[in-house]
Amino acid sequence: MKINILFLVFFLIKGFLSMAQTSSVFPKREMRGLWITSAYNLDWPSSSSSAKKQKAEFIEILEKHKKKHLNTIFLQIRVSADALYNSQYEPWSKVLTGKRGKKPNYDPLQFAIEECHKRNIELHAWFNVFRGAKSSKNIKKDKNHIVKKHPNWFLKTKAGYYFNPGKKEATDYLKNVVIDLVKKYDVDGIHFDDYFYPQEINKVKINDSKLWKKYQKSGGNLSLKDWRRENINQFIKQVSIAIKKEKPYLKFGISPVAVWRHKDVDENGSPTQHAMSSYDDLYGDSRKWLKEEWIDYLVPQLYQSTEYPHAGFKTMIEWWDSQQFSRHLYIGHAIYKLNTEEKGWINNPLEIENQLLFSRKHEHIKGNAFFRASNFNRKTKEFEKILETELYPYIALVPRMPWLDNIPPNSPKNLYIKRTEKGIFLTWSPPTKAADNQTAHSFLIYRVELNLTLDFEHPKFIIAQQKETSFLDMSADPNINYLYFITALDRLGNESDYIGASVGKLNK
Repeated sequence: MKINILFLVFFLIKGFLSMAQTSSVFPKREMRGLWITSAYNLDWPSSSSSAKKQKAEFIEILEKHKKKHLNTIFLQIRVSADALYNSQYEPWSKVLTGKRGKKPNYDPLQFAIEECHKRNIELHAWFNVFRGAKSSKNIKKDKNHIVKKHPNWFLKTKAGYYFNPGKKEATDYLKNVVIDLVKKYDVDGIHFDDYFYPQEINKVKINDSKLWKKYQKSGGNLSLKDWRRENINQFIKQVSIAIKKEKPYLKFGISPVAVWRHKDVDENGSPTQHAMSSYDDLYGDSRKWLKEEWIDYLVPQLYQSTEYPHAGFKTMIEWWDSQQFSRHLYIGHAIYKLNTEEKGWINNPLEIENQLLFSRKHEHIKGNAFFRASNFNRKTKEFEKILETELYPYIALVPRMPWLDNIPPNSPKNLYIKRTEKGIFLTWSPPTKAADNQTAHSFLIYRVELNLTLDFEHPKFIIAQQKETSFLDMSADPNINYLYFITALDRLGNESDYIGASVGKLNK
């Protein structure tokens, strides 16, 4: 039967919906991310095998983590001046075929995007930006390696070859590498990790004093360390501007080490000590990137336990929560430390559960990410069960970013609903284009028993998120009267008003 507009029913519906609670133990919006590492074939692809096997392997990873209701993938698509995609500037990665520069029989990034989007999962392209090569051995037989073609672009250290952030030619090249991908691929975000300048430990030295002195002679007045930080700042700013110019809706985020600065050297820093500092050790001013709104999100790597004495998890959560600056903060978790011998992790499968619950208590923490895919293994089975059944039992939408898009799509139209022997069948029409020219990217289907109260902010009422405009609810009880509601989501997660209808019990 067709149930399109039921004025009396909707008058009553709006009455009890307005009285519904809007708070929930389970957030309706929460970034739930997973890093997938390609370096050294650690996660995916796990070997330089056939395209068929690599595709099956990626789908298996997605299916495993879709059950956990994860909604974001950070896929490493560039490790050391190479690519898991069709790059105008850099050769195909060795991890795909076993030979650097050899083209695979498919486009791995395009495939990954399509498979993620089928499952309503965002894909953020993860760049290891400044690493050029791990050692001389990696470039010895490659006459076309960029380190050989442009040796003056690089800092040669015991940690390998790094693109020199003080060289404009190098940073312009890196920006072009990023924008080349942005233009070609329908990714949802660009993601940088924590490799900026190499850390000067274990006899690693950054040989850029000559370039800095040249800067000073031209009128610059920054110290060497401040100059390095400013080089990174300007690169982040310019990449951000270029991304938004090409695709204003695209998300840009960075995952720095846990500590920005310690309080004993900066009153704005965290009450921590000894741990590596992004600002002082890697010349990455992560707090500034948030404050200046050059990025849309930050994912600090809070990889220590709650018992860690120098920069413990709870200490860092409290500090980062106070540094939100109107952009999103997500928290990175170290799955690989579960049940290891490190203090706070020994025989403690609940450590990350406790971390997640603690992070949810803080207003400005908008989600969590896990490092990395293969670290979900036999050692983490107990935690995975807790994650699926207690922490993430329901769908979660990605948090909104109103500074990118605050216009919701229009509502779906023409809802039809009927009982069948197989279940309740619904079909509807997509919405017309909204003021920003967007229509639906996906749809949410809500269900509630007719005599109960529906809370649109509690995800337990969401029974599906999908791109199709029809749905067969096979889980519905034939002896219960239901109300159904359909809303539209755009690609930034803005949600439309609902269209709804009721359906009675199955007549036999």
